[in-house]
Amino acid sequence: MMPTLIVLDGHMVDHFVQVTDESVFSTLGVDPGCEYLGMHPWEWDALVQAVAKIGLTPTVLVGGSGANTARGFTRLGGKAVVHGQVGNDDAGRRVIEHLLTDGCDVQLRTVGGATGRCLVFVRPDGKRVMRSDVGVGMDFNDVDLVEATIAPGTWLHLTGYLLDHAFPIHRVAWNIMYAAVDQHVPISMDIGSGAYLDAQVIRDVVWHCATVLFLNDEEAFQLGLGSPEAAASELLRWAHNKRDAVVVVTQGARGVLVARGNEVIHVPAVSVAVRDTTGAGDAFASGFLWALTQGEPLEACARLGCQLAAQTIQVIGGVPEK
Repeated sequence: MMPTLIVLDGHMVDHFVQVTDESVFSTLGVDPGCEYLGMHPWEWDALVQAVAKIGLTPTVLVGGSGANTARGFTRLGGKAVVHGQVGNDDAGRRVIEHLLTDGCDVQLRTVGGATGRCLVFVRPDGKRVMRSDVGVGMDFNDVDLVEATIAPGTWLHLTGYLLDHAFPIHRVAWNIMYAAVDQHVPISMDIGSGAYLDAQVIRDVVWHCATVLFLNDEEAFQLGLGSPEAAASELLRWAHNKRDAVVVVTQGARGVLVARGNEVIHVPAVSVAVRDTTGAGDAFASGFLWALTQGEPLEACARLGCQLAAQTIQVIGGVPEK
């Protein structure tokens, strides 16, 4: 029987701005060389006002890496329970509505304060520059609520940014990972925007907890792991005590490398016109995990992941509209 995916996320809405002229960044005082940066709420508000002053209108869509993966998983026919919290605002209600529409079991708390938001500048090549205000999502601290849903027959999926020690949610993430290990529940982690973490943190995750680890080639480089092949080899070495450990290194248009034990496979990307790369990794993870939980071989898992990623990068936003 296919396991139920248990997902914890920081939850936010994305505000997409399509950039056709690179001078926009200097006008706004945004360093395009820094792909991701967290901001205080008043800084984020000021930036949005500056965007409006130069005549750009954002497209607002529900985002969040873990939520994107959960929605992709349920669209394939799987079951997903989604945890975390949102603000008592229109954005929070929108997050809940979209998760419910896609068939997720929504276990979100609604609290005072603002739901997280991310301003995503989409460049002509589809790559992004992001500025976020995490809102109340990263303050989530209800370990018991999440632990109550972890049981045999489930699969825990997390993202790397949840391990940022600056926020209470990192304690929840570690506690539920250890609870999953105690109950022999598989764990997957998408390093994603958590690539700024010290490599030791990722080592601890791989050594103690994660069964499947997703990262892209840029994140591997940022962690000091070198090429995709070298990164996979090193991460599997860290996970030497897990016979079924899988490392997935996505490489954009160059496809994906998947490694387990002595097995290493390369699967090509699906060639499509790229509009926005937001959510490509989340979509890949949903397809890969769905196929893996069906008992499919690694190559089939990667091919389905590539297909879903290709669908996602052809549109604006992390989850294609139905």
